[in-house]
Amino acid sequence: MFPGVGVALLDTGPRQQAYLLALLLAQVGRPISANELIDLIWGDGAPSSALNLIHKYVGALRRLLEPTVPFRSTGSYLHRRGSTYLFTAPSRMLDLVAFRELVETAKEAPAEHRHETALDRYVEALGLWQGRAGDGLTHGPTALPIFAALDDEFHAACAAAADLAMSLCRPVPVLPALRLAASMAPFHEPVHAGLITVLGAAGRRAEAMAAFRTVSDRLADELGVEPGPALRAAYLQVLAQPPTSPVVTGADVGGDGASAPAAGLVGWAEELAVLRQAVETARTGRSALAVVEGEPGVGKTRLLQETAAEASRLGPHHGGVDGR
Repeated sequence: MFPGVGVALLDTGPRQQAYLLALLLAQVGRPISANELIDLIWGDGAPSSALNLIHKYVGALRRLLEPTVPFRSTGSYLHRRGSTYLFTAPSRMLDLVAFRELVETAKEAPAEHRHETALDRYVEALGLWQGRAGDGLTHGPTALPIFAALDDEFHAACAAAADLAMSLCRPVPVLPALRLAASMAPFHEPVHAGLITVLGAAGRRAEAMAAFRTVSDRLADELGVEPGPALRAAYLQVLAQPPTSPVVTGADVGGDGASAPAAGLVGWAEELAVLRQAVETARTGRSALAVVEGEPGVGKTRLLQETAAEASRLGPHHGGVDGR
């Protein structure tokens, strides 16, 4: 959590001392009482010496962070105010502070019509995140919400960045953060919906469909629920993705080859989306029937041929496309 070139890796000491530091960092800028720290660290099993241990750990952490500060001095970062402790840090020292400052800048930029700047600040902020807050630490039930709230800040920034990236037609820069967020929150539907939508906009339709199937199966198997409105909307948006150009070169075709068939079917976006949805339904093992009607020569056969070719590229499934 301490970024910067040349920063040394410090030994934060015993497990409980390291956990105290993590709690102070997670609550940066907010006073936290010694009694609250005792409850967060030990819960109902706090020893009679807990308050003395807090004082001892705080002193050790001050010396660790600022070894040149005289003994019993307050220092620049870890302050005691009555019965509370307060950790303060500039953005260049603490990733969490830098993240919040960048997100705030990103939120303010659109009001000044600086949408590209806003997206750049979001991408910079999200790039500071490396995984779940407090990962590797054992949290009691009292402390868990503190770290979960930090993850929620990251997820909210991911969703806002995804929406902005889509509006600017710049999906690729936010993909790494959305993938990380999806791995951190396997049941967070808005995060997964953002990932699916952005993957589709980036030309990675097969990956978007695979992501939808994965989260849908997880919701069904572990929670017994169907995908919610956000996930369904993202899925349908990818299915209905219109061709971006009537002429597609080899460099324009995504990993699933879906762009080439779509480019040859200009004017059939709605019908193509319906057929794709039927194919995806069949891939889950459920029955799906789509009837294509129209006058001779309007392109019905080509539509079915391209849909069948696309379905074969997506891998094995439980149904087929009949072009009779």
